[in-house]
Amino acid sequence: NGITIDVVGVKPFLNVALLAAAAAAAALSFADGQAKLSLIFGALAFCNSGGWLCGCKIIEGRFKKEEWASCFSNLATCSRCGTMAARIGLGSLLAVFGWQSIALGSGPLLLCSWAFVTQVLLKPDA
Repeated sequence: NGITIDVVGVKPFLNVALLAAAAAAAALSFADGQAKLSLIFGALAFCNSGGWLCGCKIIEGRFKKEEWASCFSNLATCSRCGTMAARIGLGSLLAVFGWQSIALGSGPLLLCSWAFVTQVLLKPDA
């Protein structure tokens, strides 16, 4: 994904990755068979793998080089805290709902995330 983000830019990559992740998450709930599950999981992993790279490119383009260390420190801390919170949240949801329901429900949440990230957080200069 690094080369892709360098070539197309952060906002175009996030447009495609977040929309593809929303579609793949919803499709995951309907997948029948190991091959389809594996293919969709791979698509989700590809979409997810660009997150850190996009964060790095945004820091590079919006902050002075002297500020990079604290920016990367914040990014790393937020990434770890977000991962822990997501796992706790998923575990709690799995105690109440089936994984198919959770996957289907995550599609609209990812669409909301796409709208917020690309239309609010990222300005045209990203």
